Amino acid sequence: MKTYKGKFDAKATVQVKHEFTTEELADLARKQGQLYQELENLEGTKSHVSKDFAARIECKSSELAEISNKTASGYEMRPTECGIKFRPAENAKDVYVAESGQFVETQRMQPADYQKEIPLEKPADEFDDDPPKAV
Repeated sequence: MKTYKGKFDAKATVQVKHEFTTEELADLARKQGQLYQELENLEGTKSHVSKDFAARIECKSSELAEISNKTASGYEMRPTECGIKFRPAENAKDVYVAESGQFVETQRMQPADYQKEIPLEKPADEFDDDPPKAV
């Protein structure tokens, strides 16, 4: 390697090859490992956040589709308490909204619909006359 020991005419900053010492290489290896760990943490966080946002977007999309269907059709089906009027001669039963009396539909009677309830006792207020007295 060529060297110079005299006085320089000028000074300048130039890119020159530097060979790392064992200590410098060990320090770089530690920094490299630390940076890999930080990178993995960031990628894991990105993945978690991405999945979270995808789930939130899917939820809102589902809600929007449900509201759009209701708006387009103008109605929705709801569980509603209804009253039934049997017409055994026609093998039919009519369904009415209990609260308003509005007709809903006519259905075919099922075998269970033909079963009669036999009350074991009548409440006292259902008797036309005074209840029978014990003898």
